[in-house]
Amino acid sequence: MGRGRARGQAMVELLIAAPVVFFMILMIVQMVLLYRIKSTLDYAALMTARAGAVSGLKRGDMQAAFAKGMMPLYAHKTGMAELETAYAKARADLLLFGDITVVNPTRAAWNEFKERQYNGQYALPNDSLAYRSHAVGSSGVSVQDANLLKVKLTYDAPLVVPFVGWVLGGKSQYLKAGTFESSPLTTLTRRLRVESYAIVRMQSPIYESQSDMLAGGSSSGSSGGGSGEGGGSPGSGGSSGGDDPGGSSGDTDAPDHVCI
Repeated sequence: MGRGRARGQAMVELLIAAPVVFFMILMIVQMVLLYRIKSTLDYAALMTARAGAVSGLKRGDMQAAFAKGMMPLYAHKTGMAELETAYAKARADLLLFGDITVVNPTRAAWNEFKERQYNGQYALPNDSLAYRSHAVGSSGVSVQDANLLKVKLTYDAPLVVPFVGWVLGGKSQYLKAGTFESSPLTTLTRRLRVESYAIVRMQSPIYESQSDMLAGGSSSGSSGGGSGEGGGSPGSGGSSGGDDPGGSSGDTDAPDHVCI
């Protein structure tokens, strides 16, 4: 009788512990896949920032670089045909689940430092930065800091491993109510949002035709406008002290996007 009871007890313990153990195994597999997605997104963020730096923030060039950086997630074979298919899949998927945000420079910085170029159009200058004033203007940055391009890429990663998305979405008793402040999955897509940042120095001027990519909304008209739009320095750009031509930088809000 004692041995039979022990066998019955072991079966009950297995039924209690097995779902948790199986879920942990599935969760580890999903975390490995998410790490692969995050590593690929980091590379895509750098490619996107480089494309924006050399093209003057042309949206099409940055979107193409984003898709090329994410191609390893969609290519499963070698060959040109497979690469073309992977690129097309990446472009289509990122239209729905990817996003590019320019954190720096801001519209306020563009309005403050814009200059007329050789072709008669206004642009954020990129030439002779070492010889320009390092003074911090009303936008909260100097012209040198305004030429540091910082981009943020987001991608809604699919949870392909069974049961994991169901649990993270709050549909399981394994996670008590209130475990998360809110579900980590996006409301519409039920995917897990992953983000990455990259910083590079601009290699070309940013013309007004491409300034819709800038943080801070639409153009405010005057070159001195836009004080306090969150245009904090993305790096450790130095203020030169008292010759601030655009007003005291102490009037601006503390930058909220300094660190990567």
